[in-house]
Amino acid sequence: MEIVLIGLNHRTATVELRERVAFSVEQACEAADQLRSRGILDETLVLSTCNRSELYGVPRELATDSAGAVELFLASFHQLAPADLNGSLYRHRDRSAVDHLFRVAAGLDSMLLGEAEILGQVREAYRIALDHGATGPVLNRMFQGALEVGKRVRNETEIGTRPVSVAFAGVKLAERIFGKLNNHRALIIGAGATSEQVVRHLCDRGVKQLRVLNRTEEHAVILPRDLAAKSSLGRTWPVRSNGRT
Repeated sequence: MEIVLIGLNHRTATVELRERVAFSVEQACEAADQLRSRGILDETLVLSTCNRSELYGVPRELATDSAGAVELFLASFHQLAPADLNGSLYRHRDRSAVDHLFRVAAGLDSMLLGEAEILGQVREAYRIALDHGATGPVLNRMFQGALEVGKRVRNETEIGTRPVSVAFAGVKLAERIFGKLNNHRALIIGAGATSEQVVRHLCDRGVKQLRVLNRTEEHAVILPRDLAAKSSLGRTWPVRSNGRT
């Protein structure tokens, strides 16, 4: 059975391109539906994080150049010209695709070696695809194996001794520069998953005032509002979006 993987990550694509090719949960489910309804893939799963977007799939038995078809789909789904992705995509098939996923789940393909969040992100992407009915016996076995490998790598090697994430590394760097952060104000650029993690780390360190700068006001408001609702700190969260406070 053939397995196809098409993706881009922090090594192959700029931040701007990664943002344009990112999938929300709803988009991941929609893409899975379209790939199957068009006869491109029988099974499919989208893994989309701050640093990568990857489409995993099992092609139809009679499909030819399934990887090329997935590449064209990826471009059209995000309203890009195929040329916009030239040089930014990688292709893996069969064993190479499995090896790549296992490296991702183990934190070996992250921007920071051993990055802690990726295993949970792989687990969540698999859960969403499974609940949506987009996977089948091949991808189920592949992702269950990847989750087991990722867990074993963290439990049986030194890579998980000091778990780190991009968000945590950024906050630690700020502490090295400014010292204690409890008397400082912070500006968060962007309102995605990484920004949410940064805000949580800053709250733990007693930062009193935060501003969120984002391209869309809706998301700039949602991030601090949701975090304030989940927090017992009772802080106010000034929000800046598109140059307006």
